[in-house]
Amino acid sequence: MNNLPSINVTYQRVLDLIRQSYFAVFPVALIYALGQYLINRYIPFTPATTLFSVLNISLQLIYASLLFCLAMEVIYQRYYQLPLNYLNILRKSLERCGPFLLSMLLLFLPTLLMAALLFSLHFFFKFPTEGQIMSTGFELMILIVIINIIGFVYASVSAVFIINQNMKMIDGIKQSYILIKEYWFNTFFLLLTLGVVIWLLAWLFTLLVGRGILSQALVGFFILPLWPALMVVHCYHLQHPENVAT
Repeated sequence: MNNLPSINVTYQRVLDLIRQSYFAVFPVALIYALGQYLINRYIPFTPATTLFSVLNISLQLIYASLLFCLAMEVIYQRYYQLPLNYLNILRKSLERCGPFLLSMLLLFLPTLLMAALLFSLHFFFKFPTEGQIMSTGFELMILIVIINIIGFVYASVSAVFIINQNMKMIDGIKQSYILIKEYWFNTFFLLLTLGVVIWLLAWLFTLLVGRGILSQALVGFFILPLWPALMVVHCYHLQHPENVAT
């Protein structure tokens, strides 16, 4: 098994790719941040299950998926030095948005199934009891998190195949699994680093502008190019480990 570049080297290449793609992907990130802000402002999410909350989640998922596809296609074409045609990029993003969104929902299916199971047991059979539900819910949540982390890491470059290479949803996830199965821990620590970066950005913007929809939009502006760039670079490393290790 060939060794991949270190996390430090990988992120240096990711940042180089973002700098090369800056002017091409900047409008996409700006539109995403603005749209996210407007959705949260005029269709606010509340903890209670209301029509506004359901509409907010639905719009956020669809909008984020579409703009992610746009950013992914722009960055992929810049990485492979392909000519940029924004009309073709928009058309392709609209076509691949559905398969990409379905793939993300599939990856988090264990969470939805576990939540539905716990709700059904309590609502229809009164099990677990009120005194047990917090403990049982916590134990199930730990199990859900572990399952989701394992699955998400295996499928973390599937978007490259689903969006950029027009693969079907299942085929893209399978291809991602094939590439990552020998490099699971390397991929896990790359994603963990990305998670820390997101947390630090959220913390920083909370200090600067306060907790709220503006700080969420600012985080989204910076993260939208970063995640696709990481996927594209890491996918290339996985496909050519003999040429990229340092």
